[in-house]
Amino acid sequence: MKRFRAGVDIGGTFTDIVLLGDKGERHTKKVSSTVDDYARAITEGLSQLLAEIDGEARGIAELLHGTTVASNAILEHKGAKTGLITTKGFRDVLEMGRRDRPHLFGLTGEFHPLITRDHRIEEGPVLAVRLGAHMGPHILAMNMRNAAAIFAGKGCRIGAAPVAISRQP
Repeated sequence: MKRFRAGVDIGGTFTDIVLLGDKGERHTKKVSSTVDDYARAITEGLSQLLAEIDGEARGIAELLHGTTVASNAILEHKGAKTGLITTKGFRDVLEMGRRDRPHLFGLTGEFHPLITRDHRIEEGPVLAVRLGAHMGPHILAMNMRNAAAIFAGKGCRIGAAPVAISRQP
């Protein structure tokens, strides 16, 4: 039986499929995305490609999946309204680091953050799960529940909380 690693990327118009054989052979297929059910394009496209190369689904050892359609929704501000809880002092990093400015160190330019400032909540002094330090897991969970209530009141359907976990000697 032929063995493969499969890669799939769902785009708004097309779904791209790649099969990489255990001897390095590569097989590709581009099918129309099925917007009503994106999984259908994956299963139908994989079935078609496997039939073309006389392969079997059970020969797929690994499936890697990416979705351009989700990335585009975020970048084009077409996704669900999102709230972000971040470490105290870092609320505006999204705007400071991602803006179109005519001069590298200028303070003018257009600001189009992925998450608007009124949907970002600061928590701190350190947003991290560190036992015996500034914030333990029980405090973090309590703050997340509070943030979820605030986000819901602002009409957010998604809440995000980037957490850095590090070990200190």
